[in-house]
Amino acid sequence: MRFTTRAALAVVLTWGMGVSSAMAQTPPGDTCQPAGSKVRIEAKSELFSGAITYAVINNRRERLRWVRIGTGGNAFTVLPPDQTPSIAATPANWRGVVARSGGSDRVHFSWEAANDEAELTFRSRTEFAVRARAAYVARPGLLPLYLTSLPFSVGTSSGSCWWGRTTDPTGPPGGGWVADIVSGSVRTISGGGTDYVIVDAPAGDLMIRLHRKPVFVTIPAAVSWGIKGGFSADASIGIGMSWSPSKYVSASAKTSFGTFFFNNRTHLRGAGLEVNIPIAREAFAEGVTRQSKYLVFGVEYFHRDVVRWKGFMKGPQWYASGHGVAFRVGVRRLSWSY
Repeated sequence: MRFTTRAALAVVLTWGMGVSSAMAQTPPGDTCQPAGSKVRIEAKSELFSGAITYAVINNRRERLRWVRIGTGGNAFTVLPPDQTPSIAATPANWRGVVARSGGSDRVHFSWEAANDEAELTFRSRTEFAVRARAAYVARPGLLPLYLTSLPFSVGTSSGSCWWGRTTDPTGPPGGGWVADIVSGSVRTISGGGTDYVIVDAPAGDLMIRLHRKPVFVTIPAAVSWGIKGGFSADASIGIGMSWSPSKYVSASAKTSFGTFFFNNRTHLRGAGLEVNIPIAREAFAEGVTRQSKYLVFGVEYFHRDVVRWKGFMKGPQWYASGHGVAFRVGVRRLSWSY
């Protein structure tokens, strides 16, 4: 079962309207630049106060004059008219308001400094808050919308602006905590003047994230068939690690043990690289989609060591040991559960 965890919100390709003449003069969201790590907003749901706190962390040299939560880039937030949060905390010499666009369901929270001295300075951390439930249901039958992951935009009095998305430091990371790969591999081994080809199908990896960094413990499992150099079969399971420096690239290392009716012990060790190509997105709420599937192409260098235990299966393929290269094709699916 898939879940949205503090991250689902209604996003569509439109910009929310401003709430004052000064704010209306700021550039529209689609002209702002990505904030990257220079401006971050951490969102946290306060259990006892019933508020959502947004901590704006400014690592830019520019002083920030205004902050909007709920709209940024080409995205805005949708909430029904009967579910409107209120401003709970505003820094001194700032003005805050909940803005609706022309009576529609589009909502954002806007704050603006009243003077130059109140602007957010370099390397500052300033908290804003709204009083609201942590989750809203836009329409019956839809998944909840969480206010700890919203688009945002910030800007200066001179007209420069940046956009991004709020993050919940206690929530699940992008990509969730769990993923799996369903795949097939082809392995080639050369030894003793004989070429062996082994196919892993079906095969797969369960991936469990250890940290907010994209580091996973992997549990590989496969049924392997010898199709050249003699026939064989093995079922195996193992353990490994996977690291994704980018969502499009992964590196992994793993070890597996297998056998067929306990006649032998197969030990397979390998390390490889994979390219992940996005192929599908899934709707989590109205207007909200997340990347849900990647097409995986991988190459692996491996060493296969086979030891005869008992019994005898005719043909050299059963006991083919050596090293070689494997090529893998599969589909990586993401889960958003804890």
